[in-house]
Amino acid sequence: MSCDGLDNDCDGELDENFAFETNVDHCGRCHNVCDFDNARATCEMGRCTIGPCLAGWVDLNGNPADGCETECVFQSDIDLPDIDNVDANCDGIDGVVADGVFVDIETGDDGNVGSMESPFRSIAAGVARATGEGLSVFVSHGTYPEDVALIDGVSIYGGYDASASWRRDAGVNSVIRGGSRPVVGLDIASPTELQRLTIRGADSAVAGQTAYGVHLTRSPGVVLRDCIIEAGAGGNGERGFDGDPGQNGTPGGGGQDAQDSANVFQDCDGRAGGGGGQTVCDDVATHGGRGGNGGRDDGAGATGAPIAVLKDVRAV
Repeated sequence: MSCDGLDNDCDGELDENFAFETNVDHCGRCHNVCDFDNARATCEMGRCTIGPCLAGWVDLNGNPADGCETECVFQSDIDLPDIDNVDANCDGIDGVVADGVFVDIETGDDGNVGSMESPFRSIAAGVARATGEGLSVFVSHGTYPEDVALIDGVSIYGGYDASASWRRDAGVNSVIRGGSRPVVGLDIASPTELQRLTIRGADSAVAGQTAYGVHLTRSPGVVLRDCIIEAGAGGNGERGFDGDPGQNGTPGGGGQDAQDSANVFQDCDGRAGGGGGQTVCDDVATHGGRGGNGGRDDGAGATGAPIAVLKDVRAV
């Protein structure tokens, strides 16, 4: 018996022995075989429909044309992101799609809703959206130029690739590049995980200020897993106080010999000797000799002139 569109038994009916409404080998017409990759096929009302996926496969995109396109073994409804990238609940990503806020520096916008199809651009926007909702932040690859303030209970997971259906891979790098304290946590008591992130801090521009990669205060709930943290250089030290006055110095040595004025003032002559004194006697007039001229430079002065005796004068 063949399905060929002919009345082979001459009873006035064509291929009456084939159930075109339900036959997966002849669904709706002869030889229309229902077949879907990695899934069981059914024929309903003469139309091929995809049935349950085979073990280890999942239909994530809902497109029957490619059948059950994702290979995955269901393990648990609980699927926290892990460093082995295991999709435990087979929803297509490492983590639970419904519990995530998505961030992508390349295609995102902080005016979006934060879904896989409409991600935020900044991590800060993702953290703000997740706050108080029991959600986590899933960060695609790229460099995020911002400072991130941690919120109690909001975990941040990097290493996703938005361009590959948010696949997670150890070779994908999500980088936070901020100031001298790019990630800060204050009073984080609930479990709050930073996973598969590279955090790079800048040098401090403030004198005496320390630089950090991650700065935590009273935050025992923070867990860092598979992260690279690089702090910048601290600021230059502040100016110190003035020192105390030093002790008196030792006495100076003796000065050099003074020099004659003629050695300094070249146009000056040496000092001339003074004139001799005079006396007048009743019969003889006498006076002392003229003093010798002073010496020049280091030379001695001249000898004074002898006394002079005037001629004998007598009163008439």
